[in-house]
Amino acid sequence: MSDSKSTKKLAIHGVLFNWIGRVASFLISFVLTPVLVRGLGDESYGVWSLLMTLTTYYALADLGLRGAGVKYISQYAATKDWDNVNKVLVTCLGLFLLFAACLVPVVSLIAWRMPFHLNAEHVGLAAIRLVIVLTGATVVLGIPGQAFAAVLAATKRFDLSNALAVIAQLTQSVLLIFVVWRGGGIVEMAQVTLLVSVLAQVSRIVLAKVALPQAHFSIQWLDGEMAGRLIRFGILNVVQGVGRLVSKSAGTVLVGFILGPVQVTYFSIAESLTKKSSELSRSICSVLMPVASQFDAQERHDDLKRMLLIGTSVLAALGAGLAIVFIVLGDTLISLWIGARYVGTTFPILCVLSISLVITTASNGLRSILRGTNRMRLLAGLGICEAVMTLALGVGLLNGYGLDGMPYAILITQFVVSGVVLPYATCKAIDLPIGKYLARGVFPGLSAAVPMLLFLTGATAYVPPTNLVHLVIHGGIALIILGCGVLFICFEEDTRSAILTSIPLPFLGANRR
Repeated sequence: MSDSKSTKKLAIHGVLFNWIGRVASFLISFVLTPVLVRGLGDESYGVWSLLMTLTTYYALADLGLRGAGVKYISQYAATKDWDNVNKVLVTCLGLFLLFAACLVPVVSLIAWRMPFHLNAEHVGLAAIRLVIVLTGATVVLGIPGQAFAAVLAATKRFDLSNALAVIAQLTQSVLLIFVVWRGGGIVEMAQVTLLVSVLAQVSRIVLAKVALPQAHFSIQWLDGEMAGRLIRFGILNVVQGVGRLVSKSAGTVLVGFILGPVQVTYFSIAESLTKKSSELSRSICSVLMPVASQFDAQERHDDLKRMLLIGTSVLAALGAGLAIVFIVLGDTLISLWIGARYVGTTFPILCVLSISLVITTASNGLRSILRGTNRMRLLAGLGICEAVMTLALGVGLLNGYGLDGMPYAILITQFVVSGVVLPYATCKAIDLPIGKYLARGVFPGLSAAVPMLLFLTGATAYVPPTNLVHLVIHGGIALIILGCGVLFICFEEDTRSAILTSIPLPFLGANRR
């Protein structure tokens, strides 16, 4: 098999396995959320959501090294430079251990001071403090495991990484439901989260060795020069990552500190739908990054541009399709899923966040391409702009318009940064005409979602869904129509054939030829 065909097959398999993992994650979250909301109550669930959101900021302590590890492991593996692969892996692991140790006093300080700033009447300071310690320990123990997660991503073994993620999340969800059913609270939930995370990290080490047999975890591969290279890449990666984290989680944090934990519940219901759905785009983007790094190392510039256009087209269709589902079915979904009393406040937030979802999803592939081709200064600059705009607009609009202001702050930021500046800068960086990007990337993707829109609006008008089963049927048929639109509008014949032959059909005993 040629290198080009092998890369295409690995990329397609990676996307398929990632989608399986993301869909499973969404379904698990879909079942878990109403159980926690009803079992904990609005205030306790709001505190839990806020504290779990804050843990995402601890991830900045790795200084972007996971992305650096993926980039350089895939780059050196493409040229079979196994010595440098081992240097990257072991040096990454050493740096991760150092950063994890540095995070311990930070978690301790946050656990001591932060509970005083939360306006939670029915959740004690001691409980909040203990949850912060436990979730912080989860992150600290998980940081070294990012070196092994980088191996799985760089070697495109998304089957292994997604299988582990689904098993871990399913186990955690079952245990959380059991805890709530037995009358437990957020402290017991944090203990469960820590236990499952430790078991997952141990499993990830084993899987990394399976994915990369050439890996040798010896201190002899610890390299100062490689550490400097990884940190330089990682620091720029983490700067742009700040913008990503702020855009994804600042809403919950700002709402919690400005309006209180109860309002967090209303906002997080809408945000959880769009955030979990946006992870479907990561199933594509996590594949684009190592492949872009490989193409860049092999100087296959035309293949890189072609991958960008196809990726953008698919992502635009995905974002538009998800937004259509949430806008057309969102009020019914919230009523049947969580409860009718949440619809009036949550549904308008969901509609605005859905529009933002289209913009961010369509542009997510551009970030992966830039990261894979080492345009980190550009990404860092965009990340700073994204963070500043989201925070400034969020504080201003929350104080001026209340809870309804936060989704508009996110939408305005994403329109400017992800919808205008990022596409223009990316096209200029890889010498791709912006007109070609729009004509062969964005517009085909949006067009692929039109049949789905027509079906869903017609179906809900003539047969309104009255229960979750009807809702799932409406949404499922709509997404199948979207998939057909993507297959025949976004892909050329050779890629379409490669996708169809890559889909396993166990009931036929083999893949299609």
